[in-house]
Amino acid sequence: MYRRGRNLLGGLGLQGGPRNRKARASTVGRLPGVARRGVLEGGDAGSVQRARLLGPVERGIVARELLLEHRVVVSVPPAGRGRYPGVDGVDEIETEPPTDHERPMNTRAKKAPPPHAFSPDAIARAITEIYRGPAWHGPSVRSTLKGVTAAQAGWRPAPGRNSIDDLVLHLTYTRHRMLGRLATVQGNKRSRFPRAMRLSWFPHASDPLDEEAWTEDLRLLEEYQDRVLASLRDVEPATLSLCRPGKGRTVGAELMGIAFHDAYHAGQIRLLALVAPEEG
Repeated sequence: MYRRGRNLLGGLGLQGGPRNRKARASTVGRLPGVARRGVLEGGDAGSVQRARLLGPVERGIVARELLLEHRVVVSVPPAGRGRYPGVDGVDEIETEPPTDHERPMNTRAKKAPPPHAFSPDAIARAITEIYRGPAWHGPSVRSTLKGVTAAQAGWRPAPGRNSIDDLVLHLTYTRHRMLGRLATVQGNKRSRFPRAMRLSWFPHASDPLDEEAWTEDLRLLEEYQDRVLASLRDVEPATLSLCRPGKGRTVGAELMGIAFHDAYHAGQIRLLALVAPEEG
């Protein structure tokens, strides 16, 4: 621990050199102020090992994560004493073996997040705000689509990249999938999506896209938005606390994800609309 502590303090610019041996010897064994350089002195060999940190602390930073594998408890005097208020006079760092929840993260799979409870009204408000506005984060989905022509909606920034129309159909299909997950926990039959799929979560878009097809895609998105809100009006609040078999996230949390998902793709739609040519 002593060698590891010395190396870490050296990396932080707090480790003293040979020229500080005299100052170090004069301060060990008493409560120090602030020496010119930082020094880590090893302690006893008991289960709780002690070290003494002497040295300047740049702008109130006390060598955080001094020992990555040990819990660090720092004794700090009341603020306002010494050159660095609240830090001058730090005299002792006590390290203990880490508890289970403090050990470094490993590569094992994490447990599923704990279930979240959202009310139907809260979910409906969030989805409506992000989709129709006014949205606190910026443009809503509908405002980003306002004035977009079929030529702009069908334009791709590069071969194989998503167009605005692709993203609109993706948002529509996401609502379809979330309605299906709600139907699963309710014990109801899941419906079929009216379009063929190009990729997972991405339906086929018309290519080339004309104004009629573009208008129909916008109408379909609006229809599924209304379906989600209608389902939230009719659902029992307790149902939203249920999880699908084998899943750790509640169906209420998954429905709330529609709002976050919309906000993410609204930004993409906005950027594409700004750079897409107005004529095909």
